[in-house]
Amino acid sequence: DDDDDDDDVDEPSSTKKKKKKKDKKAAKKEEKRKRAAAAVPGANYAERVRLKKESHRSSVLCVEWNRTATNLLATGSADETVRLWDVSTARCVATYDTLHSDKVQALAWHRKEPHVLLTGGYDQRCVVSDVRGKSDGMLSMPLSADVESCCWDIGNDSCFYASSEDGVVYCFDMRRTKSAMAVVQAHDRATTCVVSALCARGALGGGGGGGGDMASVLVTASTDKTVRVWDANALASAGSSSAAERGRGKKAAASAASASSAMLLRVTPKVGAVLSVGTCSDDGRLLVVGGSKGVSVVDLTAAHAEAKAAVSQADNGGSSSSD
Repeated sequence: DDDDDDDDVDEPSSTKKKKKKKDKKAAKKEEKRKRAAAAVPGANYAERVRLKKESHRSSVLCVEWNRTATNLLATGSADETVRLWDVSTARCVATYDTLHSDKVQALAWHRKEPHVLLTGGYDQRCVVSDVRGKSDGMLSMPLSADVESCCWDIGNDSCFYASSEDGVVYCFDMRRTKSAMAVVQAHDRATTCVVSALCARGALGGGGGGGGDMASVLVTASTDKTVRVWDANALASAGSSSAAERGRGKKAAASAASASSAMLLRVTPKVGAVLSVGTCSDDGRLLVVGGSKGVSVVDLTAAHAEAKAAVSQADNGGSSSSD
């Protein structure tokens, strides 16, 4: 019996070496897997970073910082929820899971009422909510397709714009809850971004809505590779007739021509499909444009001058005058 015990304890050296080699190979393989995961953004992220319990369960599609309540951040996600975060404590302070029934694609805080939040989703709706209390939203407005972008009107605190996947841009007035105030076919493809801005009137050759030196404009961008600048007032007028004709079941061809007259400038920034546009707060002439093939800065004054020269050249039969 003693001899049998000794045989169990004294494992052959060849077996020990094989086991050690096998363990070493397994450890090397695991290390290689971890390095590969770390090299790919988002891959096995939960294994590498300890996520907060209240984190989104899917991709975060939009983020909006509250310019008045500067500690407050809103996020929208493919998990169909909107979450509010206190950046000073890095904690989620509220979750809204009934505002939308599909992915939340767009967010915009009201410019003057820090508790009012505008959201847009793939359920083809825009919702205005008061975040001081949990609710299903104060106002819900339907669109014709998935919402791509939304923003508040810089010239009217009661109005907001939204764009959809089918290229249509809507103007809604919270005081008129039955339908959109204006509906315009701004692009032939998805209108990925809408930005309400004030622009120096001289940059657009004197065009643009409102009075004084600054013009009220709406900037739209699309996967059709263009950025368009619209006279906000003229666009609303054209869009209201378009909305009326849509309501009567017409195609609104005449309104399309009217909407075209509201367009002040069309730019092709050569960044591929345009996905995002931002305005410069210090200089109303400048836009930063992000697309599928890069980023570009657009000077509206220079772009307007180029467009005007191109029209003049076309009117002269395609030939430029010479000395």
